Amino acid sequence: MSEEKGDKAKAPDRKVADKTIAMPMLGHETLTSIATEGVQNLASAASLRAASPRIVICNEAIKEIVPIDKIEFIFGRNPEAGAHHIIDHPAISGAHCKVFFKNDRFYLQDLGSKNHTFADGEMLGAETAKELRSESTVRIGAVEGLFVIDCDETGKKLDRKRYRSALQLLVAEGRVSALQGEQAFRDAAEAGCHPGELLLKNGVLRVDDWVRAYRRGEMFDLIQKEATSKTKKYAMLVLIQWIVIVVLLGIIVFKPDLFSGLFGGGEG
Repeated sequence: MSEEKGDKAKAPDRKVADKTIAMPMLGHETLTSIATEGVQNLASAASLRAASPRIVICNEAIKEIVPIDKIEFIFGRNPEAGAHHIIDHPAISGAHCKVFFKNDRFYLQDLGSKNHTFADGEMLGAETAKELRSESTVRIGAVEGLFVIDCDETGKKLDRKRYRSALQLLVAEGRVSALQGEQAFRDAAEAGCHPGELLLKNGVLRVDDWVRAYRRGEMFDLIQKEATSKTKKYAMLVLIQWIVIVVLLGIIVFKPDLFSGLFGGGEG
């Protein structure tokens, strides 16, 4: 009996054991799993999968789209140091930086690297983390990249019109040809990414070129929406005025007695 009790004491508690869920990355060919503990982590894993985060590495010799398939994902040069994705570059430390997912938002943090980590041009300290948004620029040592997600923090899909606007600006500036833009837009839809990712991966653009076009396209869309909204409001006011005029004319023609009563037409 004592041996049986000892065996039971040594047995792991199944309630606290880690669970994993299969997670196919949207738009990518890999099938991975995320370690989760309890309902909260399961929800985080589902949100992570819906957002389909990735970093497009766009260096002279290294061009690839890297899926972020873990709640904490480490970039570095040495897998023995814990790196999940290896960047073979002399400016990269063994465990250089990590992207982590918390409260439905993504953050980038340096891990005490020698050549630092940057997010949107800001150098990160080892104790600080900076939130990443769609189309944030990152620099890992000397390696440039672009952070991309498909959904915002509410789970809403990002509007693909923003990418079309960015492409139109790039074509107008002569940075890409009209054929390259259309081809990238079509291929991106099939690959489950956006056209800027393919243009970066194919070496057509630099990260800064795409981000500038994207931000300007975003601003252009906002201005266009405001103008459309104002136009609709003005059109509605004009329509209301015409309705009032038509109603008044109808009263004058078909119910003249109403106006005679209102303007002193009564008996003296």
